[in-house]
Amino acid sequence: MNFIIFITILLFASACSHLYYFPTAHNVPMLRERNDACLNAGASYNPLGISSAEIQCAWAGTQHLAMSGTYISVTGESTDRTNDGRGYYADAAVGYFAPLNEELVFEVFGGFGQSRQKHQYGTSRRLGPSGDRQIVDFGTSGLSFRKYYIQPAIGTSMDAVDLVFSLRCSYLNFYSINNNLLADTINKYTYNSPLFFPLDEIAGQRYYYLVES
Repeated sequence: MNFIIFITILLFASACSHLYYFPTAHNVPMLRERNDACLNAGASYNPLGISSAEIQCAWAGTQHLAMSGTYISVTGESTDRTNDGRGYYADAAVGYFAPLNEELVFEVFGGFGQSRQKHQYGTSRRLGPSGDRQIVDFGTSGLSFRKYYIQPAIGTSMDAVDLVFSLRCSYLNFYSINNNLLADTINKYTYNSPLFFPLDEIAGQRYYYLVES
């Protein structure tokens, strides 16, 4: 049984940025035989207030078939706690693996994932009609997406490290988008954000095709 714990430190450009899609680390267990298992756990923290925790697991039920799963929770929060976002993503997959020789292993997994998120966009003081300053709430949003993916990989396991090349092709469906926002909030945080790229909209739903390596 392989058992690995890793801790990573990830830095983001700004705590005021809202992440609507957070890619997980590739789950590449490099199993070689029946009953092999793998457990990975990771965490990241940003001094500006963005943190995440992730856990991955896999188990070989037969000589060539396996199951895997991933869960990640992400939270981003400003100092006054009025501009933040939080959400989770979980997936499950089944796959085929085969040792090519004593060193190399090939595997391919196909899976389904689900994410839900909530965001609030802070407050600001603005001049009201009478000239006095008023507190304006920029609003909130909530969204959910489903992800379908296939992920082939080839690699080798050594005593201290795994060397793996993996390519994940994903299809995302943002099937629920609920906004309660001011118009300028949409411009500031969504459509002009480098972290949220344009989407095709079909019947009120939005779709991505992604390739991640």
